[in-house]
Amino acid sequence: HQIRSFFYIPEYFTNLCSYQGTGHEGRFKVFRPLVTLSFAIDYYLYGLSPLGFHFTNIVLHFLSGILVYYLFLKLSGKVFTAMATALIFICHPSQVESVTWVSGRGNMLYAIFALLSLNSFFDYFSVEKRKYLFFTVIFFALALLSKEMAVNVIPLSIVIYLLYLKKPHTPVKKFIKVISYLSLTAIIYVFYRFMVIKTLSQRTYWGNSILTTFLTMVYVLKKYLLQLIYPINHNVLPDIALITSVLNLKFILSALFLFTAGVICLRKKNPLYLKTSFLWITLCLIPVSNIIPLRALYAERFLYLSIAGFAFITANLLNNVQVIYRYIILLAVLCLFSFKTAKTNFVWKSNYNLWNNVLRYDQNNAKAHNGIGMELLARNKLIAAVTAFQTAHCLKPNDMFILNNLAVAYNKSGDKEKALNLLKTAKAEGKNKAVVNHNIALFYMDNKKNYKTALPYLLESIRIDKNYANAYNSLGICYANLKDNQNAVSCWIKAIDLMPFWEEAYYNLILFLIKTNQTKQAEKYIETAVKKFPHSKKFSGISKKLFFSSKFASD
Repeated sequence: HQIRSFFYIPEYFTNLCSYQGTGHEGRFKVFRPLVTLSFAIDYYLYGLSPLGFHFTNIVLHFLSGILVYYLFLKLSGKVFTAMATALIFICHPSQVESVTWVSGRGNMLYAIFALLSLNSFFDYFSVEKRKYLFFTVIFFALALLSKEMAVNVIPLSIVIYLLYLKKPHTPVKKFIKVISYLSLTAIIYVFYRFMVIKTLSQRTYWGNSILTTFLTMVYVLKKYLLQLIYPINHNVLPDIALITSVLNLKFILSALFLFTAGVICLRKKNPLYLKTSFLWITLCLIPVSNIIPLRALYAERFLYLSIAGFAFITANLLNNVQVIYRYIILLAVLCLFSFKTAKTNFVWKSNYNLWNNVLRYDQNNAKAHNGIGMELLARNKLIAAVTAFQTAHCLKPNDMFILNNLAVAYNKSGDKEKALNLLKTAKAEGKNKAVVNHNIALFYMDNKKNYKTALPYLLESIRIDKNYANAYNSLGICYANLKDNQNAVSCWIKAIDLMPFWEEAYYNLILFLIKTNQTKQAEKYIETAVKKFPHSKKFSGISKKLFFSSKFASD
């Protein structure tokens, strides 16, 4: 609901629960307010039409390609090289996850602003106008507000300066000045981001070890480089086994591969484009190398801007071929990539296709089985959904998200006692335990109308997780049925405070206030709800009914 009105734009920059990519109740903790703003603009233009959101992603992707062209034209000085770089960047099959997945928009937005910043950085030294310093910093700030990966603009700027702009007559102070401004901007961003989401990382180190994370990321970096060269087996949930020892063969071979690639590309005698491309690819991937732990070890969307580096190598190699053949080879590469891109797009046609594609490469992927189960549950294929959730539960018995889904499937298929027993025997901890307690309470409330039994489970749920808005909403319903009006209202108000854009909590509170003849308070919340949810007919409908009923009473 937060994208349905421009009135809430300030919230995108300050409220954890209002911006894109936060997942369930803001628990994934990312800060990309400009992405949310772009969705709000989309909603204004297209409503909730998926076609409109996808169209915007395609436009942004082509805009990124145009900016790649201009930057690499400046670096290479050759139109064919820049054109080939941009076209390969646009058509590369590994771009599908960023472009086709609407939520992947942050990759394109950050790339656009990062490329604008790098173009301005280059112009600041070549054209020597102060306005380009301003543009460099502003576009960098906008890139950071689109996605945190944009910190790579600083090392990329340093590489561009050292390889292309550093000349005997170029004052070093000028370079230091730009990098200082960029670094200060990054520091301010990190501080502000921390103030909003209260953390720097999304999780602890993988395997609870910095060493394990480092060893695994060496293998992942090798996997990224191979995916650029040979883009096959596209998988939204690749199975990356953690590497815990330096003697692991995967680590040794990956380290040798990266070392060899680095030596080949960075040798003094080798062409400048090899150095540029290798450094471009690796520096673009540094922010997602889990130095600060992320929720993902590997994701193709992280390759978005790195692909420009691979495209630059390919374009320069083609530039060394005879004119007639270079265009034929380029056309063949583009046709091959375009065909593979179209084929990969089919995987993203639906959630069901997406999860099935994961299972093609990894039959033991619990998350994919869980995803299939959710799709089957939505289609009311209850027996098949139970089977899918059972498979996922067997693969990951301690995953509370899967366990809760299995319990829901049992409940919907009529095996209610099995659902309750599954929840009661769950070995949950922390916030997962809060969810389990909440679901047990829902079982008693929905199936048995036993609100007294449900109450202690709900109280335990909010004791464990004081920010669990859904539990507060359910607690409000529970108190209302137990005739505890004051606590019911307090719980719904708390749910609204935690989730300011949650329509259900407002609706429950307003109906209860009307039912208990608290008309003035109901009118206050109706007025707020109508402003927050201008496209929701139920609040305007309640407002009209309340108006006519009060008018009738006064008459």
